[in-house]
Amino acid sequence: MEEKVRARRAQKLAEERRRPSITDYAYDARQFIPPAWLQVNPQVYRAHEILHNCACIVMRRISYMAWLKGHCYDFLCAAELGSVWDKHCASVKLLREWQDYNMLFSNPLYRTPCPRQKLNKDVLEFQLDPDRYDAFHKWFSNLLLELVMGPMEEYVLYLYRTESTAAHSLNSYNHQNYIFWWNRYFRPWMHEWEGCIASLVLPSWESVIDDLYIWVIDRVEEPSKLANFLSKCRDKEYAKMMVIDSEEQVNEHQECNPRYSAHIDGLTADTESDVERVFKNTQEGNCTYTDDIDELDEIDEVVMVNEFFRTDSL
Repeated sequence: MEEKVRARRAQKLAEERRRPSITDYAYDARQFIPPAWLQVNPQVYRAHEILHNCACIVMRRISYMAWLKGHCYDFLCAAELGSVWDKHCASVKLLREWQDYNMLFSNPLYRTPCPRQKLNKDVLEFQLDPDRYDAFHKWFSNLLLELVMGPMEEYVLYLYRTESTAAHSLNSYNHQNYIFWWNRYFRPWMHEWEGCIASLVLPSWESVIDDLYIWVIDRVEEPSKLANFLSKCRDKEYAKMMVIDSEEQVNEHQECNPRYSAHIDGLTADTESDVERVFKNTQEGNCTYTDDIDELDEIDEVVMVNEFFRTDSL
């Protein structure tokens, strides 16, 4: 079982490494504007400014969706469960942040003879809801389609308009220099971030469970019981039977499991939606995962997400 899961996960990671990520892209505004050695007129400069604005909108959306993808483990559980959701997110956080520091050193001389202590299995508790994750997966796919058919399509349109503006407003000599810069420098620079859309593929339910399974095997003391539970949860029907879906069941669960009394104090379930809670935890430093993206100052996008989670689709 473990060997098969590791093989599947290694294949998935290899595929992800072949796709460019927005977190690896080094944004430089100067790449979007013709350099000084090109003799272009104000019309071409203006066209590039508009194209630059369109590109920034697309990149901001890609960064936001990459942030959501990085938090997909939090959406395995319903946020309205309150303390259960807090415990689930805290467990994911512990698993993702744990690492054996000896693995950071390739030279054995720098390694300590005492490896880092693994996590206690009693501090971890997961709530895995296939229906909740499937709803998030469907909504994320629709959001990606809106990105491709909306801002990205507009960006491609302005690419053609910018090239056309240069062709009709520059003389033959200046246009040849412009085309040389466009093909040799500008388009390769744009390809560095345009291809990042391919990385916005949300992992399947089985893939997410495989990740948790391997982390538990590698990072938890006496992981057999929890790992066995996760392996069974690859079957969605089994996972559905284990779901806690009401506050009454939460209270009963807390009474049967005193460890819940030590859960992280979080926000009340009836005041925050799923994404609001994940986003706010990130801002407060309690995030489970944070991509190195620029400021998430587009709060209207978060509101757009919240509109989905306030519907009855979940």
